[in-house]
Amino acid sequence: TAHTTLPEMLQECSEAIVKHLDAAFARIWTRDPSTNMLELLASAGAHAQPSGQTRIRIGELEVGKSYPMIVGGELVGVIEMFSRDGFTEAVVGGMRAVADAIAVGIRRNRAEQAKETLEAQLRQAQKLEAIGSLAGGIAHDFNNMLSVILTYSDLLQDDLEPGHPSRGDVEEIHAAALRASGLTRQLLAFSRQQVLQPRVLALDTVIRDLES
Repeated sequence: TAHTTLPEMLQECSEAIVKHLDAAFARIWTRDPSTNMLELLASAGAHAQPSGQTRIRIGELEVGKSYPMIVGGELVGVIEMFSRDGFTEAVVGGMRAVADAIAVGIRRNRAEQAKETLEAQLRQAQKLEAIGSLAGGIAHDFNNMLSVILTYSDLLQDDLEPGHPSRGDVEEIHAAALRASGLTRQLLAFSRQQVLQPRVLALDTVIRDLES
């Protein structure tokens, strides 16, 4: 089903092999193309092992019946089946068909996982785009308010003589508005997906500016 994971699907297959083909135990390995290693994803029967904890190289499988799972000319995994009494030709022939069917299932499952990953990345990109648009709108409105604050603080500074007791407060208002204006520029750059230009900050200066 759509909600069945690859390990769950392979576990059901290995249990069915043991049940219907009179195998002592069965194991299903999948191949990692990047390392060319086989990883145990399913195991059933008398010597079942925890899945996902065992990795071996191709060619290191134990003595038994091994059936490569190939689809589109690519080896995607191997089925191992063990029996105390050996297997009939009918069972051997049937297992080849089973291996082919499971190989197709593995490729389909991986394709679905890749599709889900791409869809999740697309949704995330759309969310970021929406956030960027919202940030841009807020930044524009905020910038308009800051322009008023900067304009009036400039006018107040012009009206106040040097040494006036309120002049320092007005200068702090003006400096804070300038810092806020810098933040809005960053928001606007984010909303437009512009590449920001990093610059070196003198942290001692920044901290001194915050002291008041």
